[in-house]
Amino acid sequence: ALGCAIAAGVGAGIFSSMAETGERLVRWERTHTPDPEKHELYQDSRDKWQAVYQDQLGLVDHGLTTSLWKAPGL
Repeated sequence: ALGCAIAAGVGAGIFSSMAETGERLVRWERTHTPDPEKHELYQDSRDKWQAVYQDQLGLVDHGLTTSLWKAPGL
Protein backbone atom coordinates (compact mmCIF):
# COMPACT_ATOMS: atom_id res chain seq x y z
CA ALA A 1 0.00 0.00 0.00
CA LEU A 2 2.81 2.41 0.82
CA GLY A 3 4.49 1.75 -2.51
CA CYS A 4 1.26 2.48 -4.34
CA ALA A 5 0.84 5.72 -2.40
CA ILE A 6 4.39 6.74 -3.24
CA ALA A 7 3.87 5.95 -6.93
CA ALA A 8 0.63 7.96 -6.89
CA GLY A 9 2.49 10.86 -5.28
CA VAL A 10 5.08 10.77 -8.05
CA GLY A 11 2.34 10.57 -10.69
CA ALA A 12 0.49 13.50 -9.13
CA GLY A 13 3.65 15.60 -9.02
CA ILE A 14 3.90 15.65 -5.21
CA PHE A 15 7.31 13.98 -5.47
CA SER A 16 9.70 14.31 -8.40
CA SER A 17 10.78 10.65 -8.42
CA MET A 18 10.53 7.35 -6.57
CA ALA A 19 14.18 7.75 -5.52
CA GLU A 20 13.54 11.20 -4.01
CA THR A 21 10.52 9.90 -2.16
CA GLY A 22 12.51 7.00 -0.74
CA GLU A 23 15.23 9.34 0.45
CA ARG A 24 12.66 11.58 2.15
CA LEU A 25 10.62 8.80 3.81
CA VAL A 26 13.15 6.14 4.79
CA ARG A 27 14.95 6.50 8.12
CA TRP A 28 17.67 4.05 9.10
CA GLU A 29 17.51 2.99 12.75
CA ARG A 30 20.43 0.59 12.71
CA THR A 31 22.73 -1.38 10.46
CA HIS A 32 23.01 -5.16 10.64
CA THR A 33 26.29 -6.90 9.90
CA PRO A 34 25.99 -10.49 8.72
CA ASP A 35 27.51 -13.16 10.95
CA PRO A 36 29.71 -15.39 8.74
CA GLU A 37 29.26 -18.38 11.07
CA LYS A 38 25.47 -18.15 10.91
CA HIS A 39 25.61 -17.69 7.16
CA GLU A 40 27.49 -20.95 6.83
CA LEU A 41 24.96 -22.71 9.08
CA TYR A 42 21.99 -21.37 7.11
CA GLN A 43 23.64 -22.20 3.79
CA ASP A 44 24.15 -25.80 4.94
CA SER A 45 20.50 -26.03 6.04
CA ARG A 46 19.37 -24.56 2.70
CA ASP A 47 21.44 -27.08 0.75
CA LYS A 48 19.90 -29.96 2.72
CA TRP A 49 16.38 -28.59 2.24
CA GLN A 50 16.90 -28.28 -1.52
CA ALA A 51 18.06 -31.90 -1.72
CA VAL A 52 15.05 -33.13 0.26
CA TYR A 53 12.69 -30.98 -1.82
CA GLN A 54 14.06 -32.40 -5.06
CA ASP A 55 13.55 -35.92 -3.70
CA GLN A 56 9.96 -35.03 -2.77
CA LEU A 57 9.30 -33.70 -6.27
CA GLY A 58 10.54 -37.03 -7.64
CA LEU A 59 8.03 -38.87 -5.45
CA VAL A 60 5.25 -36.63 -6.77
CA ASP A 61 6.39 -37.18 -10.36
CA HIS A 62 6.17 -40.94 -9.84
CA GLY A 63 2.69 -40.68 -8.34
CA LEU A 64 3.81 -41.93 -4.93
CA THR A 65 2.75 -38.78 -3.06
CA THR A 66 0.77 -35.66 -3.88
CA SER A 67 2.09 -32.14 -4.04
CA LEU A 68 1.37 -29.93 -1.05
CA TRP A 69 0.53 -26.98 -3.31
CA LYS A 70 -0.56 -26.24 -6.82
CA ALA A 71 0.02 -23.02 -8.73
CA PRO A 72 -3.13 -21.00 -9.43
CA GLY A 73 -4.77 -21.91 -12.70
CA LEU A 74 -3.37 -25.44 -12.89
